[in-house]
Amino acid sequence: MFMKVLTVSRENLADFQSLYVEFFRELRGKQGWGFNEEELKREAKEYFERGDLIFIAYKDEPAGFIRLSSREGCYWIEELFVKPKFRGQGMGKALVRRAEEEVKKHDNALYLYVLPQDKDAIGFGRRWDTK
Repeated sequence: MFMKVLTVSRENLADFQSLYVEFFRELRGKQGWGFNEEELKREAKEYFERGDLIFIAYKDEPAGFIRLSSREGCYWIEELFVKPKFRGQGMGKALVRRAEEEVKKHDNALYLYVLPQDKDAIGFGRRWDTK
């Protein structure tokens, strides 16, 4: 299986919206909270329309995404998600590297905020090889 990472466009916006909903389904499930699927799809579209940097990884299907925003001259990773069946295959690292390539055109730093209770995200961050 070949993996590719593409910038979100009007043509693949629906893929991003579906992945965004899946991300929140997993997150809210861990938190024990509910969510509104249509509201999340609208929110995903708003992020695209305002110009956030969003990339999707494909491996025969939409497999994961990363979304970055720019605030006060700094770029932030807002969400990074890989479907469970694709985890451990380098997809998260590929998404981060693609984001870094784009950010380097504008800035030399990319920031990530992780909740202290999110052990998976902390572990990923520690393994994150930026060479």
